[in-house]
Amino acid sequence: MAKKSSDEIIDLIIEGTSEQLEFCEESLDDETIARHIVSFANAKGGILLFGVDEKKEVHGLNFFEIEHRIADITANMVYPAISPEYYNVKLTGKTVGVVDIQECEEKPYYYIWKGEQNYVIRSKKACRKIPPNQIQQMRKKAGSVRNELTPVGNATLADLDPERIHSFLMRSRFIDYNNLPEKEKIDLLELLEIISRDGKKVHPTTAGLLLFGHRPEEFLAHSKIDVLVFSGEEKSQDSLIMAASSPLIAVRNPETGDVSRTGVIEEILGLIANNQEDEDSAFPEDILTELLVNAVVHRDYLLTDSKITIEIYSRHIDIYVPGNLFEEQTVSKIKAGMKLIRNPLLYNFMAEAGYFNKNMLPVYKLLFSKISHPKVKKFEFEPQNQQVRVSLSIK
Repeated sequence: MAKKSSDEIIDLIIEGTSEQLEFCEESLDDETIARHIVSFANAKGGILLFGVDEKKEVHGLNFFEIEHRIADITANMVYPAISPEYYNVKLTGKTVGVVDIQECEEKPYYYIWKGEQNYVIRSKKACRKIPPNQIQQMRKKAGSVRNELTPVGNATLADLDPERIHSFLMRSRFIDYNNLPEKEKIDLLELLEIISRDGKKVHPTTAGLLLFGHRPEEFLAHSKIDVLVFSGEEKSQDSLIMAASSPLIAVRNPETGDVSRTGVIEEILGLIANNQEDEDSAFPEDILTELLVNAVVHRDYLLTDSKITIEIYSRHIDIYVPGNLFEEQTVSKIKAGMKLIRNPLLYNFMAEAGYFNKNMLPVYKLLFSKISHPKVKKFEFEPQNQQVRVSLSIK
């Protein structure tokens, strides 16, 4: 890309902030810089001018650290990797830093901040958040990977729990993961799409962290599940609020199948059981397990500002799952036996781990009231705006 001359930069300053130009103070924080870079990369490209304020006044640079900050930000916060060009120009005896971001091909780009993936795009003179449906369209246009296979750029191989991986592989595929050479471990994890490699860099995928991470919520804050317990049948301020944040796959004894370290399903079942008054008020564990697995497998993990929420009442339970029904899926199609799966890797691994039988239709029997359990009074499956509500009432 050709560097712009001082005269060309002056012309840009005269024109002012635009769809492809942003003025930046030298003291601007890293998160805002990352947001500007990503927003230009997802749009038509653009230029950041450091040392020029919003009033078009040239102050110049005092510390000359912008080039190194840009390199650090793009290396550690922005994904997939991009390399904007940086150079300095002299204007009225002062140095202005120019960051030239070209329109990039591997859209959509995002930046990591406080454990969340942020997708933004430049629109007129501002950055705006990209809605999930547009992110999906950008991925399809670019031929990109599914969201569950997106590398989590600020996580490393050390953030995966080898005990959980070994337990899963031994029980489902008879692979002794612990005794594999290190290179074979990495090759296997890449084949299973638990990790992604970019040259020498190795990062867990979103699915890899959700399934086997030590602490998935540190990198995917929206993966936490909120659990609210109410004493009666109505919402009230007097509620017990908890959070479940374990990875999806439990550690089990390879011979007996007994759980030695819980996954999130066991964690939530334990929370619910501990807050039930007696056996009469207990929800059927087999049905509850199926509904919980359905929630974590089918939720839209692009919705980083929403969590799965479980509300527990004395005789019913409501589960709110972020995301609309996947693609062209409808309740009628579900009843007809059509399966469209948003996160196939999560779906298949949870089935292999024994949480459900994927040859059975997950909510089919409940939707048709064909479930024979004597405690089930009512079941509701209701797609709402940007979420699905599932409700189970017991007799």
